[in-house]
Amino acid sequence: MKHKRFMILCSLIGFLAVLTAAEDPRRQKMCWAHYVGWGFNQTDGYDLAMRSPGSWMLAPFGDRTLLGKNLQWDSGIFFGARKQIETALAYGVDGFCVDIVNPNSYVGGLERFFRDAEGTPFKVALCIDRLNYDNAYLIEHLGKFIATYKDHPNACRIDGKMVIFVYNIAGKKIDDWLAVRAELKKQGLDAYYLVQPAHETSMWSEPDKLADALRGFEGFYDFGCNGFTPDEMKQRLANGRAALKAHRPDGIFAGGIAIGYIGQGSSYYRPFLNSGTLRHNWEASIANNVDWVCLTTWNDYIESTQFEPSMINRDNLLRINREYVSKWRGEPAPQRTPQVIYTYHDETVLGDDLTFEVMNFSYTTAPASALVRLLAPDGRLLKEFAPVQLNPKKLAVKTFRLRHEEMKDWKVMRVQAAVVSNGEKPQYKELHPIVRRSGRTESVRTLRLRQDDMTGPETELRIEAGPDGRSVAKITLKSWMFAGKAELLRNGWPVAELEINHLHKPVWERTVPLEWRRSPEDVYVVRVTDVSGRLGFSNPALHRAEGFDGKTRLPVIVTGSDFDENWPLWKKRISRLKRPGVVAMPVADSDIFSVRYDFDKPVDGMLISTSGWSIPAQLGSSKGWWQGCDKDTVPQWKNAAGPDGTERTVLAFDGTDVVAIAARAMPTGPFTIEQWIKPERKEADMVLFEDQMGVQLLLDAQLRPRLTRGGHIAGASVQSDKEVPAGKWTHLAAVYDGKSLKIYQDGRKTAEAPAPTCTNPVNSLSRIGNSMNLERGFKGRLAGFSLEGAVRAPGSFRLKK
Repeated sequence: MKHKRFMILCSLIGFLAVLTAAEDPRRQKMCWAHYVGWGFNQTDGYDLAMRSPGSWMLAPFGDRTLLGKNLQWDSGIFFGARKQIETALAYGVDGFCVDIVNPNSYVGGLERFFRDAEGTPFKVALCIDRLNYDNAYLIEHLGKFIATYKDHPNACRIDGKMVIFVYNIAGKKIDDWLAVRAELKKQGLDAYYLVQPAHETSMWSEPDKLADALRGFEGFYDFGCNGFTPDEMKQRLANGRAALKAHRPDGIFAGGIAIGYIGQGSSYYRPFLNSGTLRHNWEASIANNVDWVCLTTWNDYIESTQFEPSMINRDNLLRINREYVSKWRGEPAPQRTPQVIYTYHDETVLGDDLTFEVMNFSYTTAPASALVRLLAPDGRLLKEFAPVQLNPKKLAVKTFRLRHEEMKDWKVMRVQAAVVSNGEKPQYKELHPIVRRSGRTESVRTLRLRQDDMTGPETELRIEAGPDGRSVAKITLKSWMFAGKAELLRNGWPVAELEINHLHKPVWERTVPLEWRRSPEDVYVVRVTDVSGRLGFSNPALHRAEGFDGKTRLPVIVTGSDFDENWPLWKKRISRLKRPGVVAMPVADSDIFSVRYDFDKPVDGMLISTSGWSIPAQLGSSKGWWQGCDKDTVPQWKNAAGPDGTERTVLAFDGTDVVAIAARAMPTGPFTIEQWIKPERKEADMVLFEDQMGVQLLLDAQLRPRLTRGGHIAGASVQSDKEVPAGKWTHLAAVYDGKSLKIYQDGRKTAEAPAPTCTNPVNSLSRIGNSMNLERGFKGRLAGFSLEGAVRAPGSFRLKK
């Protein structure tokens, strides 16, 4: 009898322990996602941004949500939370921590999430974006929020206190924060706070700073990181774990899961390494036994960190994350066929290598292989990679590398892939093509496509002359039936969308007029999506403008790295070469990136390049990276004699004005900058051109030109001793040829100095007539501006009188 009682007692204790663990979030391995609580105009910023010149073209979105056309815009965000919550739950995400900037929006900003989570197990938490508000203001609005939602069934609670995340600790001393908490506690409104103790670009290497943070917060919230090696990532979290062990041994440690970073307006970039950054964050979190993880982010399209199903990522980031969540929780793998995800950049630059990643999850069917090949636009085989034997037991990755030298003069590469088993014949699917450009890329994003997400019908694209002689895109879908849509993409962005409801005919055909050019040779492809969301691609087709049929021999910097490996902020350079080199290559004139502004009257307030590349520029700009137009910085149009003595329009700058060029316009390697300038004396430096990646052309107080190239790379500069005459027109050219910097004044070289051989592929934002911070503005007149990814000299300069 005693033995039975003992066994019953043990069973009850075990049952209570399981029940307690199920109810205590500290004992659950929760997967959160950081949700930014504001809207994004993806219709104008992605769907329509590249259809014609306009302000959105200055910094378009690189992606858009798949969950609904206006779900992320202000018109839809108050109604879209339910769909996002249902999607998150379907992929194993347990809750959103919702980032709100202003405390007066805490209550209203989270109302839709608590409302739409009701009836589900999904958890909702506030993420305080910043603490640098007055104490009384924080107490008032944070108190209202806690009082409103602390007992809501979808709030996450630890020890009876609701969990709140804090993104930015800067601007509030810990003692001041403790005073805020003490006042809230008096009102019965204490909470359980998780804080990011240092910025995500830091190594968390200051123990005293971490210890001080833990005086005011119960645990750590890591926002994920990128631009660190796997060992550095692990050490970073180990530093956090050590601080918690010493000062808050029971505190929650939430590891951040990041993928990379592309700043929409800031142009800031941190590497993705295909899926490498995502995998390394997960490996660091598992190695440091984190309690929770948090995806950073669910939906920040401004920073391209979104895990949410999207046009470019599809649902593949969530699928990869779900694999790691299952591994972390020790869950058994499901019975399934091979799941293969291909990850690569859709654009690369001459001189760089290209990497192509093949990932597969565990599977339980017959052994299988993935086949990948590259074709020319006309179907000729360029490269067939070795078959990838898919690992049936665990997530596995194989990365192929194409060296710059192997790619020769390839510009556009069709990508085809198949998964085969049991000796069956490959059924290749067309993936998004890869474009190799000279000087700079139109897109820096990473694509993720899944083999079993590709739809069936073959789609063909041809560019031909229409009845009126103008070019049209002819789209042919070879199938007796299909329902969905076809989007015509130009250089990676949609320019037309057609609904398809096709039945009882062998093909579906449509033509789309090509009414506007982005570049001298645009690359078009059709993206087809069926009613279930599966997608397919046509062959790519090139549309070259007249007058660009020649070739020019140009210096190209060979890096030995792919785009992300060539990121200049790595502590240790990643390359197969000891150092970059320069080679001369024939480059089609249609491929040479060029921006030229003749300073004619603007179109809808914008300057449009006349070089063949329709790159816009905005008259006037805010200080720093934000490209909002400040009317006080708009240069004035004047009718005056130009460089050739003929009356024309010129732009007059008063020392505070600026012109902002579209983001990422600066070539990453060799370049030529030209300007027609008529300066006035200012007795201070005057910036003629500046790019935040580290390129600057200015006149010093004596009107002598100086060219600098630096930023995140080894810097160099050159100064001319020859003054530019005040009140007279001068043609000024600044050149970097991969080995040296040169200055030309009215066609004569006046300065030259050696410069390091390297590219600088990140963070390009360009300004004409002022510095980024609007502190050293040009005073005088400008009659022309040219920026090229080419090396020019007298006789080949682009700006004429």
